[in-house]
Amino acid sequence: MHRRAILLLACAGLGSAQPRGGGGVHRRAKRPGNDAGVAPRESGALAGCPAMVVSASWLAASCRNTSAHTAATGLDATNAIDTRLVHRHHPVWRNFLPWRGFVTKVSVSDNLTDFMGFVAPRSLYCNPAYMRQPRAHALRARQCGSYLPAPVLQRGVELQTVWPVVSEEYFEYCDVLSAVLDYTEEVNVNGSEAGSRRPFVFVELGAGYGHWTFTAHKALMQLAPAAPYRYLMADVVPSLEKAVRNLERLNGVSPEAATFHVGYIGAHDSAMGEGRAQVRDGALMIKAYSKLWGTGTSDADSQAIKRTVSLRSLLEMYSLPACVDMLDIDVQGSEYASFRGHQGIFYGTSSIEVLNSRVRRVHIGTHVGPDFSRQLQNLVALFQENHWKKVWDFSPGERVTPWGPVDFGDGVVSFVNQNPSLVCPLK
Repeated sequence: MHRRAILLLACAGLGSAQPRGGGGVHRRAKRPGNDAGVAPRESGALAGCPAMVVSASWLAASCRNTSAHTAATGLDATNAIDTRLVHRHHPVWRNFLPWRGFVTKVSVSDNLTDFMGFVAPRSLYCNPAYMRQPRAHALRARQCGSYLPAPVLQRGVELQTVWPVVSEEYFEYCDVLSAVLDYTEEVNVNGSEAGSRRPFVFVELGAGYGHWTFTAHKALMQLAPAAPYRYLMADVVPSLEKAVRNLERLNGVSPEAATFHVGYIGAHDSAMGEGRAQVRDGALMIKAYSKLWGTGTSDADSQAIKRTVSLRSLLEMYSLPACVDMLDIDVQGSEYASFRGHQGIFYGTSSIEVLNSRVRRVHIGTHVGPDFSRQLQNLVALFQENHWKKVWDFSPGERVTPWGPVDFGDGVVSFVNQNPSLVCPLK
């Protein structure tokens, strides 16, 4: 089973291994004059501004003429902790374009459109669980900030976004975009027609409102808008399904191609899961989501909350295609073989065997708990012993990365499948 913790508290952790390349050599850049976190005042020139471009630090925006927008899609990445520290973005970002569109005070008051073009209610995207961690979640917090002058918003303006600052979620974006790029390159190499392609498949456990699923969809629509797709999201909070359905509508996702599963995911199937402890845990999650995310209440004593479904059964019950392009896991401790006396997803061999043959890429949020060091070492060893190549490995706390210091609320570990039994091997 998994525990969907809401308050993502930054915890001290252990050292982390360096991920593979993409960061480049550090260099110091001058801080732009309007990057102090205060939006520029409406001047005569600004009043006639045709468009605005978000600064690299996401702390302000400046007036640009239309021809200058190309510069906004550059590949310089700004470190969230030290905005003077600039690097080249991970190479995968070169294959995508940041969102550009018209915004007004009315359009941004309820919904936020992020740099991928993902549209979500501010109450979800900017919920307190993230906003209380401005260092670890700077990528998200700065998008939710007031970087546009109020007078400009009042009349409306064309806005060019840029790629995000480097903070905790940056690495998850890199994995998601890489999964989409791998899929589209395979399709292009095979030269298959849209109707005969295998679908792009994304599975998100501990999905919340499905942030990473919808991010993957926006990336896919940039590179392969006609591609078929299947999405599976799982969480213990039933009321989240309403939020997910609304996001499908806002982001052009076919309801027939997306599934929301309510319940706990573990190593084995169990009609009663962990019994009363599981129901109590579900009730706590529902209450927390209702308070912090505004998702409303739902029945914690339902059969869906009581039961545990194995990863193998989850994929089979929804008839997912044989090849899963990415599995994203954020299950608050159940990513290990055991956690606080309970069996986790990777207890035994069932889950890793499914991944070996069906899943191309896995991203896991890691969490501090009893015997954290040994649990994490065992998790990494399990994947490596099964022919998975490690991409990222950062424990909770402030860590050194190729993009400079990053504060991790949750840890990060991710892998690419190099197992010979994989049905859709990566080239």
